[in-house]
Amino acid sequence: MEFTEEDLKEIEEMAALLFSPEDIAQVIGIPPKEIVECLINPEHPVSMAFSKGSLQTEVELRRSILKLAKQGSSPAQTLSIKLRDELKMQLVNLRIK
Repeated sequence: MEFTEEDLKEIEEMAALLFSPEDIAQVIGIPPKEIVECLINPEHPVSMAFSKGSLQTEVELRRSILKLAKQGSSPAQTLSIKLRDELKMQLVNLRIK
């Protein structure tokens, strides 16, 4: 199936709002199986739009977490440390490969 630029933009926006692939498929009017098949291939335009939207929200959330952590929020500080440690482990794993 071909997706229009409008479809891809809608997928990106809905992914940024944390909708599931199945919900997005329903809104744009395609079988959920089709969108899931597209998401399997990281180079498919649907997969790239979904990832971009999801990551945009992740960026906003992390900014908020770090801002709150710097302002003294204990839960935000704990989460910030967890995120930092996860990043360190990912970097270590990259070096091992």
